[in-house]
Amino acid sequence: MGVTVRQKGSKWYVFITHQGRRKAKAVGDKKAAQDVASKLRAKLALGDFQIEEPERPPTFQEQAERWLETYAKVHCRPSTYDGYQRLLRTYAFPRFGTKPLPEVTREDLKGLIAEMGAKNLSKSSIKLAVAPIRELYNHAIDDGHPLQNPAARMGRFLKDRADHRLKITPLTSEEVQRLLTAAKEQDRTRAEDRVREVRPSVSMFLLCAVRTGLRLGEVLGLQWGDLDFAGRFIEVRRQFTKGRLDLTKSGKIRRVDMSRQLSEAFRQAQEIRGAELAIEGREFDPDEPIFRNGAGHRLDPSRVSKTILRRCLLVADLRQIRFHDLRHTFASLLLANRESLVYVKDQLGHHSIQITVDTYGHLIPGANKAAVDKLDTTTICNPRATPRQMLTPDFSVNHEKESVGGGVWGSNPPTRY
Repeated sequence: MGVTVRQKGSKWYVFITHQGRRKAKAVGDKKAAQDVASKLRAKLALGDFQIEEPERPPTFQEQAERWLETYAKVHCRPSTYDGYQRLLRTYAFPRFGTKPLPEVTREDLKGLIAEMGAKNLSKSSIKLAVAPIRELYNHAIDDGHPLQNPAARMGRFLKDRADHRLKITPLTSEEVQRLLTAAKEQDRTRAEDRVREVRPSVSMFLLCAVRTGLRLGEVLGLQWGDLDFAGRFIEVRRQFTKGRLDLTKSGKIRRVDMSRQLSEAFRQAQEIRGAELAIEGREFDPDEPIFRNGAGHRLDPSRVSKTILRRCLLVADLRQIRFHDLRHTFASLLLANRESLVYVKDQLGHHSIQITVDTYGHLIPGANKAAVDKLDTTTICNPRATPRQMLTPDFSVNHEKESVGGGVWGSNPPTRY
């Protein structure tokens, strides 16, 4: 047991040996080290000294669960929090959950990405799994943990080289009409059977989808108070996902125009609903969901896609598509009518025009052909790129101009690009 002072390089250290354990601490110059050593000897003599156990770093799982509860649950939407929690518990925790937080390496993350890819998970799902890992490390670093973030700058491992345009299978205008006709047939058949799965009707539900391009959750989140018949627009305020109301995907309210056909359908449905409530002795409630089941509750999103839409497509003799393809149908029909990409972006609620261009730019009818056709015009002439002498060819060298102007082009050399 003892305290000694030693110099190592330019620094002075105090070494403490106590109860079979040893600890060293760098302490300024020689005088400072000796002063500290004297105080430590006094404490040792009084029995008032212990070498503290080094604090054990948290495991990855401990830090992740702390981050989920203190940050993600508070600042993220419930659906985002649920997704982060599910992905971490399914993929990250089994792979390196018990590892101390500082010992999780970049190779661990690469292995996780490879494992998820081998299970045919989409790049977007893999990005979602990596996102909370990157964020929880950033928060740990902000809290003072001496760490490197192994999930930083992983972009090149998460690039999706697939052409998403190939996944878009919109309906044509004629196919939309066949779908709506089949939906009306379903409404009539179900009314005769006294079974109504969707109120006001399946046909109006699908009409809303193909005339507004709303996401499924946004359609299910609509309430009567969101409709403005004077301005003929819908205020999209919320979405209904996983059994609860939430903000829209962007977190913002947007206005979507209503066609005359859709506006009239909504108006008639609202009048019928008002009459039903009057018979029951109740007042019209603007916060009531527009689309609901027989019990008055919002529709189950999975039932809409797997049962209602599937049945209407079969009756219409159309290929099976996702509900989200009705959103693509709305966008493609607008572009076929030569509406601007800016208008399509605003109606769909995209974060940026780049998303709209990347997704739907190839659907603009004849855009590229019109551009190259202009090259066939014989009157095209770019005077800045065409030297004056080239318009009237003269291959004789004018030595006088060459000596004065610095070349066969005289005072107007060709422009270089």
